[in-house]
Amino acid sequence: MLNSIEIEIIQKIILHSQMKDDYLLERSIRIAPNSSGNEFSFSEFQSASFPVSEDVFHDWKEKNQNPIEFYSLPTELGVSIISQEKFDQIQNHWKVLYTLTRPGYTDKSAIIQITAYCPAGPPNYGSIYLLQKEKNQWKISHTLGLYNQ
Repeated sequence: MLNSIEIEIIQKIILHSQMKDDYLLERSIRIAPNSSGNEFSFSEFQSASFPVSEDVFHDWKEKNQNPIEFYSLPTELGVSIISQEKFDQIQNHWKVLYTLTRPGYTDKSAIIQITAYCPAGPPNYGSIYLLQKEKNQWKISHTLGLYNQ
């Protein structure tokens, strides 16, 4: 089950991505592989343009070894949480299908991956967000694009 900090982070991503009235896969997904098909290493991620800390990165990798369900998210966010079966069956639909990893975090920083797929055509993208906690609010500070169609 998601804890309160994870819910805060996911809420921020849902609002930022304007997921209201769209679909979210019921379970977290694995972290996308690097271009060689392997797991990302910390050295591949950390840079001046994406200054993730090693603690946050390793927490994120560890938490995403096994999926977690998103049913504990508040319903007022307006996103419909759907099963993998329904997710796979949706064709020619104008609503966007989203997936998320479980966030990794410390008390001041967090990281999470999002993908968006529209069966009827673009937008389709994958991004990793780095968030910072400022004045008790999570704010997206950096974005790492995985793909964009």
